[in-house]
Amino acid sequence: MALIIHEGAPQSAPKAPSGLSPYRAVVAIPAKNEEDFIGVCLASLAEQTAQGPFAALFLLNNCTDATLDILRAIAPTMPFDVHVYNVSLDRPYANAAWARRLAMNAALRLLDRDGILFTTDADSRPEADWMEASLQAIDAGADIACGFVVPDPSEHELPIEAVLRGAMEFEYAHLSAELAARLDPLDHDPWPHHVMETGASLAVRPHVYAAVGGIPHVAPGEDRLFVENVRRWGGKVRHTLTARVVTSSRLNGRAEGGWSDNLRERLSDPYGQCHDLLEPVLPSFRRARLRGGLRAVWGAADPNAWSKRLELPVKVVRSVLGESIFEAGWARIEAKSPILKRAPLMAPALPGQLARLRRAVEHLRSWPEEVCAAESAAARFRRDAAFPRRMSVAAE
Repeated sequence: MALIIHEGAPQSAPKAPSGLSPYRAVVAIPAKNEEDFIGVCLASLAEQTAQGPFAALFLLNNCTDATLDILRAIAPTMPFDVHVYNVSLDRPYANAAWARRLAMNAALRLLDRDGILFTTDADSRPEADWMEASLQAIDAGADIACGFVVPDPSEHELPIEAVLRGAMEFEYAHLSAELAARLDPLDHDPWPHHVMETGASLAVRPHVYAAVGGIPHVAPGEDRLFVENVRRWGGKVRHTLTARVVTSSRLNGRAEGGWSDNLRERLSDPYGQCHDLLEPVLPSFRRARLRGGLRAVWGAADPNAWSKRLELPVKVVRSVLGESIFEAGWARIEAKSPILKRAPLMAPALPGQLARLRRAVEHLRSWPEEVCAAESAAARFRRDAAFPRRMSVAAE
């Protein structure tokens, strides 16, 4: 297929596709000095089982190695078109967030109106059914599909302490997701699922991408904020386990604040904070219970009752309840309610909290499905009033 090298830089603002493109999907990939990985990334895309023509678009961000030369050599042999932008970004914009924004904006303009916009990383290799699984999630009703990403363990040997802590954090995240899914079930994101929202595996409807203004210029964390913006806009977010990507676990990553930084922190500070998405069991339970309860009565909630539960002034709660989209209202509540302030989970507490979380989730699994997901909000709150105490006892 063709290698197309574009002159200049892509537009910084997203523009909806025209509908005249032959591509049903375009994969946007930012890259900076990825000569060691770019060939593997291309080869993995060549193995995709998804039906219909697609293209890959690489945004080379201030590259000083042979990344472009490798693309020139390999791209014409690929069974899909490869588009390349080779740009030099000024210091305030020379980061992964802006590079991904430009890459996805450019890819958006190549899409058919009914196509799907993908993104992954240049040091990652999507599994053969990655695109197919993502498209299935979107065809089932999702507006954005967040794939499951695992680090490549073959790149270097890690100390056993780092491996064990990583395994515990992974289990903790998985059980926390199950706890939330049982207390606040979502039809469009049914259990089982994961909680990852990473640029290494995203697929989004083009009109949704444009509606939320594209990838935000926040480095690091542009991927998580982008998904959160879709959620607050009213989009349906699916965390699919079947769209899988293997990503580099190198210690000298290109993106500040990414997986490499997290790994180095884990190695250098075994007593530090766990991943910032993780929090102790009781705050996690409280958050999910309140969110699920409020979601169940959204549009008919009593401001006075919820003022007491959230420890917020009635005036604030009444204002929040005026939001038409629950997720937008909940985001405002989380930012204001003192009882929903995030509590960090520190590494020394991880083993004990993990044991408590296992027992808490086992307790929730014993509840009939109709009790977890379909009982009235009033009955749920009457029953749940004592649950934190029961859970604490069960966790001892």
